Amino acid sequence: MLFDWAAVRTALPSVRLLDEPLGRGASSVVLRGEDWVYGAVAVKVLPPEAVGDARHEASILATKLDHPHIVKVLYGSATNEIAAIVMELLPGGSLRTRLRQGRVTPEWACAVVLAVAAALDSAHHVLLHRDVKPENILFTADDQPKLADFGIARAFEGSVVNSTWPVGTWRYMAPEQFRADALRNTTDIYALGLVAYELLTGRPPFHWADATWESHRQCHENVQPPALIGVANPIARVVLRALRKDPADRPQDARAFFFELAAAAAAALGPDWLARADVRLELADDLAAALRPPGQAPASPPAPRAGAGGAAGAPATQPVTLPSVAVPSVAVPPVAVPSVAGPRDAVPRDAPGRPAEPTADVAGVAAAAGRRLQVRPPLPAVGPGPAWLPPQRASSTGPRPAPSADTGAVRARTGEDPGFRLAARRGALRVFAAVALIVAVVVLAVVMVH
Repeated sequence: MLFDWAAVRTALPSVRLLDEPLGRGASSVVLRGEDWVYGAVAVKVLPPEAVGDARHEASILATKLDHPHIVKVLYGSATNEIAAIVMELLPGGSLRTRLRQGRVTPEWACAVVLAVAAALDSAHHVLLHRDVKPENILFTADDQPKLADFGIARAFEGSVVNSTWPVGTWRYMAPEQFRADALRNTTDIYALGLVAYELLTGRPPFHWADATWESHRQCHENVQPPALIGVANPIARVVLRALRKDPADRPQDARAFFFELAAAAAAALGPDWLARADVRLELADDLAAALRPPGQAPASPPAPRAGAGGAAGAPATQPVTLPSVAVPSVAVPPVAVPSVAGPRDAVPRDAPGRPAEPTADVAGVAAAAGRRLQVRPPLPAVGPGPAWLPPQRASSTGPRPAPSADTGAVRARTGEDPGFRLAARRGALRVFAAVALIVAVVVLAVVMVH
């Protein structure tokens, strides 16, 4: 894709673009930038005809998905010439880059696949990704995998996604995608099985006669993947089951696939395999429990403080014991402080709708590797949000009100839009110059008259 740097700068006045593009696709390019609010960011640029897709992707990621293994979208912008999505920068590169560097350990491969399965488990409450592949699995600087590129994701209509024509990357498409059948969770499971096969063996399961559509379709619909040479049988069985041609024969959701692979990894690699994986995982407590070695009892984390750290979906932290220090007593006059109730404390403890307290603690699993496996409470359901998001500053006075559908007007009223602030300053200078000119003319006329 060819793009105009000036058009991107016009669409994103608060971002300074840096270096060469981070990556290119058939209809997009990803740039590195510096945002004056968020710091280092990645900017996905699309042509003007893709404005609808850009709004769709930004809306999905920013308002419906909040998961530590899904890339975070910050905001989006569009002009008549360009559409852009500003996302968190993931400097660790893509899974495709890691594969090009050589074979990986089975522990590392299983941990990465489990992270993506956890991301899909969260995403499948809302939508189907339809393009799971190594290029769309990115890493943070400390090796936390994140699923990216929801550009062709579609919301479920009941339990299926209906498509009128095949969409996806041929190499990672399920047989039902080639036929344009109704798609379910199992479509993404098939693609993740292909990624797992490639990670564990170092090669794709199929060898295509050529790079045509028909060659890929024949392989995915009719050719059985060969045995995974050099891979432990329990893990190989789980991967091959995910690659069954009939969707009904695969694991029916990402959660089931997660538990199957976690059990297989423990049986084949040992109960402490995750400590050797050197991958950072943040999982809900029920998923994390599947990775806990036998005999390790869960510990209850400290209760969240009211109004601080109690937001839904925030990772649970582990208790830390500090040495006692003698401190001289100081008389402090009492100060009345208004109580602030957090999201959990707003509901009485005995109320039936109150979320359960997180209880899992598996930080010890990865202690030997110097990494932490964080326990994350299950996310509540999130309703639909605005289609287009302006940048939001962090506020110390509490959460901001949700923007309305007219996000341009909201940005102007609240002053959040950097372009609006710049235009406002320029407008003020013009008004000041005009007033000064008028005053000078009046004074000059008075002097000349007298």
